Amino acid sequence: RLLTTLLGGAIALLCATAVRTEDRDKDQPLRTAVVLCFLPLFALGGLLATPDVPLCAAWALGIWAIARERTMLLGLAAGLAMLSKYTGVLLLPLILLAEPHRLKEKRTWVTIGIAACVYFPNALWNLQHDGVSWRFQLDHASSGGSSLDFLGAQALLVSPFLFLLFMAWWSVGWRGSRLERICWWTSLPVLLIALVSGGEANWAAPAYVSTAVGLSCR
Repeated sequence: RLLTTLLGGAIALLCATAVRTEDRDKDQPLRTAVVLCFLPLFALGGLLATPDVPLCAAWALGIWAIARERTMLLGLAAGLAMLSKYTGVLLLPLILLAEPHRLKEKRTWVTIGIAACVYFPNALWNLQHDGVSWRFQLDHASSGGSSLDFLGAQALLVSPFLFLLFMAWWSVGWRGSRLERICWWTSLPVLLIALVSGGEANWAAPAYVSTAVGLSCR
């Protein structure tokens, strides 16, 4: 569990330093760290050795990389996110939805190539074993619970007050600064995809990494 504890600290550090690119308020990094620390999902769940912790760490690294325009690091983060948990596949496509003009840039295809290379060992293993883990997760998604139970669980994972605060931000974050828009695209769609697919409550965990950063950009 030492590794998950260290990764939890890395998540807070990466998210706090990502908002410095906004150059607005010196208290932004502190607000980001405070929001993350007050989330039961990270304060308590971050002590458990689950795939969600490295997923959220890779997600935070991706947000930091796109904020700092670090193409190769973004590719590494996207690949590591997919290796941690299959929901990590959403990171790079959602960033590209936030900034579709990047598809015309050569460096974007370098990013995609790096992510594919990092994830390749897992893809090769699945191809050699009849896609067993892919099929397991697809079946797992199709056997999920009700939407109300999922949303109720989200309120418990992040606390009812913060969940209402996050919902308020989701209503306006899509039209904010560049980093805020990226955070909106890498948060609310993740929650909605997990909701529609019938996923478990923790499937939306990386959404709150982006939300904490985006909220601090207000």
